[in-house]
Amino acid sequence: MKNTRTKNIIAFVAIFFVVAFFTVISFTGMPLWTPFELVDLYGELITGNELNDSMCALYKIEYNDDVEDKEAAIAETIEIYEKRLISLGLKDFSVSYQSNDDVIIVSMPGIVHDADIAESFASEGLVEIYAPDEKEVIMTAKDFDSFYAGYDASYNPGIVIEFTEEGAANFKEITKKYVGKTLHLKLDGVTIASPSITNVMDVEHILLSGSLSFTDAATYCAFMDSGLINGEVTMVSSYSQQSTYNGAAIVRAMAIGFAVICLAFIIIYRMPGVMTAISLVVNMLLTVLLLIVSRISMSYAGIIGVATAMIIAAVINVIYLEKVREEVAVSGRPIKTSVDVAFKKTIYPVLGTAGTIFVLSLVSVTFANGGLADFCSAVIVGSVITAIIHFTVNKLMMNILCGMQISNKKMFAAKRVED
Repeated sequence: MKNTRTKNIIAFVAIFFVVAFFTVISFTGMPLWTPFELVDLYGELITGNELNDSMCALYKIEYNDDVEDKEAAIAETIEIYEKRLISLGLKDFSVSYQSNDDVIIVSMPGIVHDADIAESFASEGLVEIYAPDEKEVIMTAKDFDSFYAGYDASYNPGIVIEFTEEGAANFKEITKKYVGKTLHLKLDGVTIASPSITNVMDVEHILLSGSLSFTDAATYCAFMDSGLINGEVTMVSSYSQQSTYNGAAIVRAMAIGFAVICLAFIIIYRMPGVMTAISLVVNMLLTVLLLIVSRISMSYAGIIGVATAMIIAAVINVIYLEKVREEVAVSGRPIKTSVDVAFKKTIYPVLGTAGTIFVLSLVSVTFANGGLADFCSAVIVGSVITAIIHFTVNKLMMNILCGMQISNKKMFAAKRVED
């Protein structure tokens, strides 16, 4: 009995120092004497979330005469701009309509103000392919299915055009007619590629490479693939705006809040609270590490998603520890038996809570984009890790606690229930 108690105390001390060690280096990082390095998780969280300027631009849309529902047209325009920004890999952007000035406002955090970039967004997204004389339009939007940037066999970047079924048939006839001549791909009337036709092509897609960089190709594709704005777009103005978010401050606030939660568990639940605090720290470290390894964007929304996941973990542990306190106080059974009974009685509430959050987030992320997708992704990972940690690390820590053979029920916060 004494040997068992000693072994469990040693196990507890060892786990405590191991978790404390990894917690410290998660903030500092530590190079190893191997080809690998322990990553600074704190630095990874705030990367890209520093206090930066945002570029804002205002666009005036003169819709065509055939537009009957202006409100629907404005909503469609906002959606097109959002698609463009997502295609360019931007996060935490905002697109809104200001009715007073009748303009669309586009805010792009982390983008240094550049008038040329702002002007490039004043694009209707009109894509056409012209005949060699550049007078006749021979392919229009109905012929194109999608656009994306890619590389040819020589690793030269270019624009990939996916045709519709009708477009592929049309393109075959066009290449048959213009073999040995040059066509012109134009965006809003500006030539962006001029492919030479060398033979008849019966294909579903083509890649146009040349002098374009991959960034230019991706930008053009973002505009062409996001849809056509049914009107004339004019940039009214553009300016730089100081971001109101500070990633480092948010992460520090989250760390302080997490520490307060752990301290509250220790004060309220005593020894079981200590074990739970250790489990929560392991939960936090694994959740953040998995998110970083999975390349899930740690935008502001992603960081808030991590905080939400930790709140879910805290709620699940409150459910469990309240049942432990109740069983230890009133059952009259040995403490080890009471803890085991409490664990079994909370299996379904724990799975139900984590599972509900997981399903709701999974459904939401299917239809979400941008910051909301980052938030839901973080919650999904956090809920899965929480369930795994509860049934492994949490169970292990409570077994170690029982193995330490503490007989005083007050150390299990049972006194208040008895009273």
